[in-house]
Amino acid sequence: ERHMTMACRLISLAVLAGAVSWAAGGAAEPPECPIESNLVSRQNGARRAVVFENRLARDVQLFWVGFDNQEHLSGVVGGMSDLNSDSFAGHAFRVRSAGGSLLSEYVVTSKSQQHHVIRPCGSAAEEEPPLWDAGRDAEFGSLLIDHSRPCLPADNSKHWSCVAYSTREEVAKRNRSLYGFQPGEVHRNREYSTFDVTYTSQIALIPKVTPTGNGYQVMNMTDRLRDLLVQFYKARKQD
Repeated sequence: ERHMTMACRLISLAVLAGAVSWAAGGAAEPPECPIESNLVSRQNGARRAVVFENRLARDVQLFWVGFDNQEHLSGVVGGMSDLNSDSFAGHAFRVRSAGGSLLSEYVVTSKSQQHHVIRPCGSAAEEEPPLWDAGRDAEFGSLLIDHSRPCLPADNSKHWSCVAYSTREEVAKRNRSLYGFQPGEVHRNREYSTFDVTYTSQIALIPKVTPTGNGYQVMNMTDRLRDLLVQFYKARKQD
């Protein structure tokens, strides 16, 4: 199993594992919610694109603050989802929880591409449903793999469940035919590549739930998840 496969596995586990570490270490108190300001939209601004990213598990409401200083429902941003909005520079928005709590305010700037993150705050954070059932934090903690554990056997990475760090010098010296895409699998300019430089736009949108560190944690699957994947594999491996 090539290092690229290992890297993909690490990325796919990053968010869940980060959440486990966050829960184990204890969550910080959410910040206070903003105080409503005297927002009003300005006219004659240039058209601009804005992505509203909701980092709450529940849906939130997006309101456009009109030229009359009144709120008009513009849309709903789904839990842990994004909403792409075509707007204009100078237009003002408020984001509220389903209970009406103000989560954020945003005024569209002159930048052509904009990204506004909506985070839990104050009492609105208490409206958030738990990520898992009570008591499962101990189960998830037991599945974590020590990052300092050596990757064995050293010459057969398909059996690894570990984190391997390589310096630039080590990468430059290794036999590239053992890593990355091989001739015939991809276009020639991507042969032996172990980096994805095309489908990368989602990286910036992956929430980082741990305050420090790389954001990666290798962990074993839960019994339920493993059973489902094995069942799927057995049913489809001959496709």
